[in-house]
Amino acid sequence: DVAQTLSTFFLHSDLVSELKLTSMDLIATFTAALSHDLGHPGRNNNFQINAFTELALMYNDVSVLENYHCSLLFKILKNENNNIFSNYSTLDFRKMRKRVIGMILSTDMFNHGKVFGKMRSKMLQNNFVISIDSKEENSFSEQQEYLECLLHIADISHNAKSFKMTTKWVDLLTEEMLCQDDKEKELGMQISFLCDRTKVDLPNSQIGFINAFILPSFEF
Repeated sequence: DVAQTLSTFFLHSDLVSELKLTSMDLIATFTAALSHDLGHPGRNNNFQINAFTELALMYNDVSVLENYHCSLLFKILKNENNNIFSNYSTLDFRKMRKRVIGMILSTDMFNHGKVFGKMRSKMLQNNFVISIDSKEENSFSEQQEYLECLLHIADISHNAKSFKMTTKWVDLLTEEMLCQDDKEKELGMQISFLCDRTKVDLPNSQIGFINAFILPSFEF
């Protein structure tokens, strides 16, 4: 769904030309989109940290699941039968790996303000130009800011779609959160935000999410 949403952004805009993206950039971008939730255990970062899970310990409580998704992806790609990047040079592979990791890490909701803030700053300054200069890393960084924002927006975009699709996603996401509530109660843990079955208020929670994240992201 996220990869399809991202492809829609590209197909119905001039983003590829405006961002001066190469085929290599697009392969990295859609690899990130397809794998951004790879191996998701159905328990969010808050649960991982509070439960002191192996993942939380491995990634030191920092974007726990997002780091895990990245790590699992590249472990899979390390197998020569799976490595879709095998024909690229080592330099190009490192560039694509950096692109993918940055994009997947950007999907951590904890980073929403940081990721979206960069785009809002560009909007207020009317500075949307990608400069191609002698320092390739400058162009890469500028492109990366846009790509990270686009993937993050695609990841939270269910409320921007048809009501039929929105309600399907909301039902699935809510069930995942309530299952986490069950596990937290079983383990005697503090119940995570919006996960308490006895206090769930679906309409108002969605209205709050739309007002806080969806409208600001899609309006600009």
